[in-house]
Amino acid sequence: MKRKSKAMCGFSYDHYQYILEKAKKKFSIVKFHEFDETNQKKQLILRHDIDFCIESAYKIAKMEYKEGIQSTFFMLLNSPFYNIFSDDEHELVSKILEMGHDLGLHYFIPEKITIKKNQIKHIINQTKIMEILFDIKIKVLSPHLVRRLKNFPKIESFLNVYDSKFFNKIKYISDSLQKWRDYCICNEIENYDHIHLLKLKRIPA
Repeated sequence: MKRKSKAMCGFSYDHYQYILEKAKKKFSIVKFHEFDETNQKKQLILRHDIDFCIESAYKIAKMEYKEGIQSTFFMLLNSPFYNIFSDDEHELVSKILEMGHDLGLHYFIPEKITIKKNQIKHIINQTKIMEILFDIKIKVLSPHLVRRLKNFPKIESFLNVYDSKFFNKIKYISDSLQKWRDYCICNEIENYDHIHLLKLKRIPA
């Protein structure tokens, strides 16, 4: 199959709308805990790691909601770019949850925490704070600055977006840093039965 050039696919809200409409026709769009690799039906897991802007995340969430799509938004507990403890941004995250989307922890492990059991304790403490803050149960974890980590602490009570079933056994497509790992998903939809898409950390208005 001939694919379009990567340069032809931008990082705009209009193009994301096109992706949603095209994906809906081919896939059942599921959350991480709903994914079943034995299911014969094509499935797409849609994930957003929010590094920069909750306002953009909220706009994406509304777009998906209007299309009847639910995804998972991973938020940092401590970010230099946003503050989920502030009234305004707490309200936006709450509205994202009200639309039926899931919230996951986008965890960061400081370099000084090197002992595995302490890393696990650090992550669990962060999930507890987020659960109290939004009155939810965190089910899925996504590491921040993943290339810096040599391995991921395995915590039995949580799914991790880089577990083998989500990362090695199905097609993983990412636009991290607004650069596609391979091709834009709009070029890949016809080619795979199951896709895990990391999409749209930050989009220009």
